[in-house]
Amino acid sequence: MELDILETASDHEFLWQGALSGEDTNENTYITLQNGDTGKDVLNLKLRLQELGYFLAGATVSDSYNATCVERVKQFQKANGLPVTGIADNETQQVLFSSNAVKKPN
Repeated sequence: MELDILETASDHEFLWQGALSGEDTNENTYITLQNGDTGKDVLNLKLRLQELGYFLAGATVSDSYNATCVERVKQFQKANGLPVTGIADNETQQVLFSSNAVKKPN
């Protein structure tokens, strides 16, 4: 669980959807996010990962791309057949914010 608590998923339900105007059409271009980054893009990424089960439901998430986030992104990348880097590049986010994103395996 994250210690640098800023937001909960329930506070920002579907916050990430604001970036989805081109969902499943690959019209969106996302900035690369990686360890050390902060801000609303990181928060949206983590909330989407949480929705898919990569962070515990109801757990608080921060806007900091930290070591825990790197591991969750790696899990997502592996489950979705992407290169496992821990960096949320455009390709990773295209899949993450699509309806084809694979939920965390049990």
